[in-house]
Amino acid sequence: MPKLTILRKIFLVIIILLLILLLTGCGDNKTEDELKMEKVEQEMSYLDNKIIDIMNKLNNISFSNYKVVSEDIKEEKKESLGENSSDKESENSEKSDDEKIFKLVPDVLLLGENEQNEEVDWGEIRRDIENIYTIWPTISIDLESVGVNTNETRKFNLVLDDIATDVKDKKQNLALIDLSKLYNLIPNYMNYYIDEELNKDIINIKSHILNSYVLINNENWEGAKKELKYGEDIYRNLKANSKDYENKEINLNRSNLLLSDLKQSIEKKDKQIFYVRYKNLLEELNVVRKN
Repeated sequence: MPKLTILRKIFLVIIILLLILLLTGCGDNKTEDELKMEKVEQEMSYLDNKIIDIMNKLNNISFSNYKVVSEDIKEEKKESLGENSSDKESENSEKSDDEKIFKLVPDVLLLGENEQNEEVDWGEIRRDIENIYTIWPTISIDLESVGVNTNETRKFNLVLDDIATDVKDKKQNLALIDLSKLYNLIPNYMNYYIDEELNKDIINIKSHILNSYVLINNENWEGAKKELKYGEDIYRNLKANSKDYENKEINLNRSNLLLSDLKQSIEKKDKQIFYVRYKNLLEELNVVRKN
């Protein structure tokens, strides 16, 4: 019995020690430089998603399968309000006739010319650009702390100003072109702080996909095809090192197939078909980058 009691005490001590190790984060003691690079990578991921989101909003493309829409409805007036109803009650009844409801509807890209009448929400896009202005000073300081020189971070400021002017003046094509320029700065910044090739390659591939998206918007189908060819070249180099990414093999193969399909869809010169394939490819590449 005493031996059993001693064993219980030893077991209890071990449990307490394990809990202390877990609470104090033992085994996760990152250096200051590692913490800096981790923060910068999170900031680049934010810009990656935000810039693409704004570019998609300029053509009303969403990664969601559904969207919320508002709709005005009219209730049928009651045939009679009663002889004793006051004028005030009648007035209130008429005011309540006009109401607005919100509902989820499928978000479809394959629309005919007469159906593509949804206006760009310039107000929301302006707010997104202003948010980037707000966070950029912090991001630029963080980038410079990991070795990015000031001239490189200033390029972001200049392009961001151009985008602000485009959006203020509602110039869709120019806004798309300048947003793609802004995105193309991300892989350059990543060269300063990240050694792992997969994330850099994925961002580079996405930059060429976005360039093709911009060219398609301006009916430059041949230019778009060339951009996707550059993306395929990067992907081939990525596949050459696929042994290092065995846990992502399925997603890499899917993204390669979707990239080939996107390039093939250019032959049809149909923007809506391109947008559907473009959306699916970017979603798959996001999965590869996160896993």
